Amino acid sequence: MTRFSYSQQSGNLYHKIAEIDSLYFSAQNECDLEIYEYYLSEDFEFYHDKSGYIASKDGEMKGMSIFLWVKTTFERTIRKRR
Repeated sequence: MTRFSYSQQSGNLYHKIAEIDSLYFSAQNECDLEIYEYYLSEDFEFYHDKSGYIASKDGEMKGMSIFLWVKTTFERTIRKRR
């Protein structure tokens, strides 16, 4: 009987999951809403430990758009100070 470990870090599946994980979190961290939305399922639900329950993909995208506004405003402020 062959035993497999969840910590196994080789093989095509592991590398594909790592690649998609990287793309998803890069889009989230960079506030690239078009790419971020692509990775969310239509029946998206999430519970955030600080902001609570998010019931839909639309709700998540509205929340992320606030982060984009904050990020853009912050970047403009930094450029003006230089």
